Amino acid sequence: MRLAIIENGKIKKYGHHANVFENTSFSGEPNLEFLEQNSAQEIIEVIEFDYATEKKVYVEPYLNGGIVFGVKIEKLTADELAKIESKKQSELDAVNDNRIKNMIISMRQARLELLNCGLLDAVESHVATLSKAAQIEWEYSVEVRRDHPLVVELGILLGLSDADLDAFFESAKLI
Repeated sequence: MRLAIIENGKIKKYGHHANVFENTSFSGEPNLEFLEQNSAQEIIEVIEFDYATEKKVYVEPYLNGGIVFGVKIEKLTADELAKIESKKQSELDAVNDNRIKNMIISMRQARLELLNCGLLDAVESHVATLSKAAQIEWEYSVEVRRDHPLVVELGILLGLSDADLDAFFESAKLI
């Protein structure tokens, strides 16, 4: 337990209770009666604050309203806010990447959905212009993965956004 000894409204000594009361042994931590008899207070280091805009900073203990605090709350800087936002975006990107990696439909579902959307002829025409390896992949694949480069390329060719491709896969799953 971190304590501060108060004399005449000022902090005289502070630290871990074993260091503040060097000549006293405790079984556990000092009790409230002992603290009152020795003009000591626990140093408060837990304060509520808004994690989105503020941070807790550990400081040398200070008195405020008769209470000893070992922390202050400060506003986050513009750089800190930008780092938090970047981290959130990275986490969202990772979730989306995971979601996209798990979007898999059968080639049958893909072709039927392309037919339903009126896109099958355009896709087959474009695939015919690609490398032999890409043509074999299109012709003989059993499944179509949302994150596959050929799917991304076809989506761009057809003018589909990421949301459009996601919706295409969700709709094809129902076939």
